[in-house]
Amino acid sequence: MSVIVEKVEIYSKANCQYCTTAKTVVTRREWPMEEKSIDEQANLDELTTKLGHVPKSVPQIFINGHHIGGYQKLVEWIGKNAD
Repeated sequence: MSVIVEKVEIYSKANCQYCTTAKTVVTRREWPMEEKSIDEQANLDELTTKLGHVPKSVPQIFINGHHIGGYQKLVEWIGKNAD
């Protein structure tokens, strides 16, 4: 059974190939997505608060409010939860 994806948040930064690829995957699935660049301090602060630590890498992806992880974890999540 597939999980209904209501919202995807992707925290990214400029010139990040994995960020771009993750956004492409989400867009192709037509899932609602909000991108937040950690190049902006407010978004970095928000992500740090959500994770409980400063992120070591991007993208950091949340699906329906749950932290999934980076691009590879997104691919794994889709394999387990989506058609």
